[in-house]
Amino acid sequence: MDNHDLSPQELREVMAFLRLTNDYFGGCRTILGLLNQWEATWQPGETIHFLDVGTGGADIPRAIYRWAFTRSYRVSITGIDKVPEIAEFARKGVKRIGEITITTADVFDWAAAGHSYDYVIGSLFLHHIPEVQIPGLLRCFDRMARRGMIVSDLVRSPWAYAAVSALSWIAGNSIVQNDGPLSVLRAFSREDLERYRSLAVLPYLQVRHHAGFRWTLAGEKDNLIKPRAVASTAEVAKENVAFSPGLSSKGTPP
Repeated sequence: MDNHDLSPQELREVMAFLRLTNDYFGGCRTILGLLNQWEATWQPGETIHFLDVGTGGADIPRAIYRWAFTRSYRVSITGIDKVPEIAEFARKGVKRIGEITITTADVFDWAAAGHSYDYVIGSLFLHHIPEVQIPGLLRCFDRMARRGMIVSDLVRSPWAYAAVSALSWIAGNSIVQNDGPLSVLRAFSREDLERYRSLAVLPYLQVRHHAGFRWTLAGEKDNLIKPRAVASTAEVAKENVAFSPGLSSKGTPP
């Protein structure tokens, strides 16, 4: 989708496909599985604040809201997307849910503005980021996250390529049929994620494999540690170019 100027109908079709994959092929389940583990530290009556980066159709915010509602948790969820048309699509989809707010924003600018949340989430977002920027992006997530962060993305493997290609052809339009398999080629091995964690100097993050050909790079901080201040705009910009490209074989066809 990065290189497409989508018509309203094409946008609806692409968002419908992504919702299918999130609802039935591991996207939402991966995020909620980690929150199930972390909820033990939450206190009765407190509001838990989430940021969903690259929110797309706001599938993850809706899933978190439904999950929290069944457990009587109070939540406030912000979704940001850099593409105005996508943010507007998401906004219409959650207009009846007061706990969810959708904003058009770039994640680096958002971090530099000083925003802070309990948990920062990025699902199927990382493979859209140039590799040179990934360690800096992870540090941006870390600065905004008071308690923890979850980065979820695809596994790069022949099996994932075959499965995503088949699903894209069965349930997607021509854009999905092109971009779905391409997303797997841009995706990650365990070694990639471990290297990015090391470069970002975030040892509390762990790499986990999940059903649906998903990885997560995620972790909770020690809640006794005070959150670090968000970097200035200049510092964030510097991190965007802090690493040389070519650190992995990412992009090699399976």
